[in-house]
Amino acid sequence: MKHRVQRFSIHQTSKTSAMVYGLLVGTVGIVWTLLGPKDNTSVLLYTVLPPFYMLVAYIGTAMGCGIYNLVARLGGGIEVILEEEK
Repeated sequence: MKHRVQRFSIHQTSKTSAMVYGLLVGTVGIVWTLLGPKDNTSVLLYTVLPPFYMLVAYIGTAMGCGIYNLVARLGGGIEVILEEEK
């Protein structure tokens, strides 16, 4: 069964992407802070980086979704084939 992705919700997709990036960078930051060198710079860096990465991920994803939504209007969008489970 073929389906097409006609558009992405820009805010919802960007919000989810930002949270994923924030969790990834935050997890790396926690591990690095616990296992890495014990200086104030690394602790400060990994407390500032997650919100920054979340902002950049939100903006980048919003731009990507906006471009996709425009292109999908012209080209029809990504086509996926889904199979029903029995």
